Amino acid sequence: MIETRGRPTAVQLISYASSQPSGSTPSSNRNQYESHRPSERRVYHPAAPADRSQWAMWMGNVPKHADEHDLQTFIAAQNPDHGVLSVFLISKSSCAFVNFASEAHLNDAIKQCNGKHLGPDWTRGPPLVCRVRTLNDDLWTGVGGQRGVGLHRQWINSRIAARDGIGDADSPSAASDASTTSSFFEKHFPRRFFVLKSQTREELDRCVEDGVWFIQTHNGAVLDRAFRTSDETILFFSVNKSGQFYGYARMRTSVMTTNDAIHDGLPPDTMVAEKSPSPFTPSPSPPGITQSAPSVMTPAGHPDLQELYEAGKGVHQPISLDGLLQRHQDILEARLEPEPDDHPEPSPMSDGVSGYTAQITVEWICLEPLPFKRTRNIVNTWNRDREVKISRDGTELDPNAGLALLEAWRLVQDERRRRQA
Repeated sequence: MIETRGRPTAVQLISYASSQPSGSTPSSNRNQYESHRPSERRVYHPAAPADRSQWAMWMGNVPKHADEHDLQTFIAAQNPDHGVLSVFLISKSSCAFVNFASEAHLNDAIKQCNGKHLGPDWTRGPPLVCRVRTLNDDLWTGVGGQRGVGLHRQWINSRIAARDGIGDADSPSAASDASTTSSFFEKHFPRRFFVLKSQTREELDRCVEDGVWFIQTHNGAVLDRAFRTSDETILFFSVNKSGQFYGYARMRTSVMTTNDAIHDGLPPDTMVAEKSPSPFTPSPSPPGITQSAPSVMTPAGHPDLQELYEAGKGVHQPISLDGLLQRHQDILEARLEPEPDDHPEPSPMSDGVSGYTAQITVEWICLEPLPFKRTRNIVNTWNRDREVKISRDGTELDPNAGLALLEAWRLVQDERRRRQA
């Protein structure tokens, strides 16, 4: 039997936390928790939409200003009996996924659409490339594009170049002079930052309750390595279409499969960070959670990284008006195009629950929402210099972007405290 509990809001949790006595301890709650801990944990990610099909076509070279209607009209013109169920456009990657009712419809569409243009108004660009979707197609248009390309070594090399006043160190040759080993990560990246996306707020509310988060399998290896080679792995959570970050937490355990024991340490009710001067210990039910200002995370404890960070810390924080004006066109373009937050991209890994066979436990640090309008000046160089809000599930942020995001949270919390004073 799965234990069910209510899902209090963040405000309710904060109010409850402030009313709890400081005399109880995590150890005193352990036995009570162990006596009623469920033996099984259900995967709470919802099932795939009904219009997602196993017969899907990948379309490449989609013109920049084309939309879903243009693609549907084009396919229907080739074959009135097209069998199209849905179209998912990823305009920033110039591609789309088209779901069909049957394998026959899929094969016919590939034959009829491949190598053609959308119409007479779209002949200036290359013709469409159409083929059967593979499991890795959408991965490489998202977080997969970050992997295996030497981002971390390029980032360090560029800081060395900035510090020493030498030429560009971001070339492939500079990034390939040594492999990216665990010792490399341990030395240069004491903190790692990732964005994790949720389909519903309820998923995150439940994670706040029990500290367990299910991850997509293709993100597991990266998160696990980050946890094992860094002092701290920070996870920024956001709900699709919410227009804000939900909060952030730190990884508490390495990645485990759903069959592994997930509570080898303290019970989940104790998985909340408290940074106020007075100690706080949550009570077993409901869990107590308190708001706190995020720690100012600097590489001061790591001399090797400190010097490099100082050399390049201003590169990716265009907080001046001039800097914002220079990026005005890029921001305007991003607003005109569908963004991942507003139009979640399909993932074959998220069909049903099969893609969520691994999990982590997290320690929540901050539950205060951070609106995307407060992060417009923060770009992620590891995601084509896009704003941090334009991230897919599992996207890693470069260290400067991660630290700037924590600072944005601190400013929002400071403003709230001043209003309440």
